[in-house]
This record gives sequence, structure tokens and C-alpha cells, in this order.
Amino acid sequence: MRYVIGFVCALVASPLTVSAQAGEEGATAESNLEVPAPSAEPAPEEPALQLKLDDAGVGIASSSPRTEYLKTDVRRARGWLSASVTSFVGGAAMMGVAFANIQFAPQLCFSEPCPQTPAWAIPVAVTGLVLVTGGLAGMIVAGRKLAGSKKQLRWYAGASPSLHRKARRAQWDLAQSRLVF
Repeated sequence: MRYVIGFVCALVASPLTVSAQAGEEGATAESNLEVPAPSAEPAPEEPALQLKLDDAGVGIASSSPRTEYLKTDVRRARGWLSASVTSFVGGAAMMGVAFANIQFAPQLCFSEPCPQTPAWAIPVAVTGLVLVTGGLAGMIVAGRKLAGSKKQLRWYAGASPSLHRKARRAQWDLAQSRLVF
């Protein structure tokens, strides 16, 4: 309650108008504005809006943050796809080396040193199988993500006119006064 009374007293005692104070006589009027420090971000290479002229007329093309995000998304998906392909190829190579050294059927060997499966062959084959399976799953997921991101990027960039306009069979050309197919 005492805070409310103090707040009311402060409001009553405060002036109803505010005015600027005059500067001292003889002092020069210099602005005390500080120059802002340059930002750490690089300046954009292209402007946010661009005017483009085509046959239909003037249009505004924007380089939106969404397209920049999609470009980053495409780059990231390409990286994941290449990592998945590397995993798949490395796993296939490991499996090939391991299966070349595994003896599947006991051989009848009459000489004393009979070839046997090395101790490292089975773990390398299992590791290769895991890498091949993970690489294949990663290629599927990253490939789908890359395709979807590139499709959205093309749509935002306007590179695919079939997404924006319906195809027309014939239209009247005013300049030549005839039908154009």
C-alpha cells in the first residue's frame, strides 16, 4: 500500500510538460552523436529488390532471406549426401575385403598348414555391413531432402514458370493483332 501512495505522490509532483533546456551561452552547438561502429557482417552483394524487365513488363525480384536459407539448406543436404555415399562405398570395400578372406566351407586339406578364416574378417564384414546399411539409408534421406530443397529454391527464384502460370493454348497478341499459340 505504501508503494501505491508513493507512486501517486510522484505522479502529482512531476511536471505536466517537458521542455528542452537552453545551452550555455558562448558554447558551440555540437552534436554529441557517436558514429556507430561498422558491423561485423559483410554488406550484401546484391540489393534486396531488383527491377527486372521482360516481355511482359517490369517485375520486382527480391532476394529474400528464404532463398538464402534454401541455398544453405541445399548446400547442407549435398554435404550429407556426399557423406552417405562415402560411408556406403567404404562399407562396400570393407565387406569385399572381408568376404575375400572368409572361408565359408571347410576345405579338405591334406597338407599341414590349412588356410583358415582370419580373426579380423568377421568383425570387418559386420562393420562394413553396418556402414553400407547406414550409407544407403542416409543417401535416401539426404537425396529426398536435396530434391525438396532444390524444388523450393527453384520455385522461389522463379526458374520454373510452369509452377506460376497455367499453360495457354492460344492467346491474342495486341501488338500484331493475331492469335499466338
